[in-house]
Amino acid sequence: MFLNVLASEYPQIGKKCSSDSECLDIYEVCTSDLCTHKDSWPLTGLEWYGVFLVGFWLFGVCTAGTTGGGTLIIVLRAVFNFDLSAAIPLSNVSLVASGAVVYLFNFNKTHPLKTDTAGKPCGTMQDYNMILIMYPMGIIGSAIGTIIP
Repeated sequence: MFLNVLASEYPQIGKKCSSDSECLDIYEVCTSDLCTHKDSWPLTGLEWYGVFLVGFWLFGVCTAGTTGGGTLIIVLRAVFNFDLSAAIPLSNVSLVASGAVVYLFNFNKTHPLKTDTAGKPCGTMQDYNMILIMYPMGIIGSAIGTIIP
């Protein structure tokens, strides 16, 4: 019941208020008789927790070989109270950044199972066929998901 009420009243940004308690979220404050988003700094305890959680989460999924863009949406919504229209673009940015970092780390590494005719390792670690199939579909799907309510 509480979550239904919370979801129906969120966010209060732009609504009239007289004190911070009238603004629903911990990320909203009352300034000039309107609920506005709090400043980026200083971070609250929950925001510090979220920053470390996102950092460890991205580190874990990158070491597993994925970028974690889809799962990051859940973390952004749960910890930072982002709505879908803000969480999905942020996860897309993290997807591109994580993919770039993984690519740069593996750029000079050769594939352990691919060898040339002399038996020397050759080929890149990246499977470009999988990238060409998965990335456009994931980005198109999430973009369409934000457009269609």
